[in-house]
Amino acid sequence: MRDLVDPVRQLQLLALQISYDSHSEEKYQAALASYDEQMWQHLKKMRALVGGARWFTSVAAYKALTEFVDGWLIHELDMTIQKRRRGDSANWSQFNRWLYAESRSRTDSLLVILANDLGLAPANVAQAASGRANQLKTQDARS
Repeated sequence: MRDLVDPVRQLQLLALQISYDSHSEEKYQAALASYDEQMWQHLKKMRALVGGARWFTSVAAYKALTEFVDGWLIHELDMTIQKRRRGDSANWSQFNRWLYAESRSRTDSLLVILANDLGLAPANVAQAASGRANQLKTQDARS
């Protein structure tokens, strides 16, 4: 799990850096370049780990992994960044708030699923994490 968390967090930090540096054109362009240079390296690592997980996790955990990488990181996160950089002049601070809440919630939820599947988490930890994820969804819906 630790091997998976590192590239996930690194990719999320690269995306957040874009929004942090959006106030300065020079820094913004540098953050986009950094994202472009490094995102596929992190995705390749994650895809390799997810592919290997097929052999030692349940079907449900494997599905959660593939939905996280393909659905969340590629189709939602990366596509949102690509749309914004192509001229959708939406507020990058709004993106920052969205990404921070969503990435935490989705990553924590995935890790709970994996920990449970691998027998690494007691039931009360899973319940607490699930409650935290629901709380974040409620807060995000109010924003």
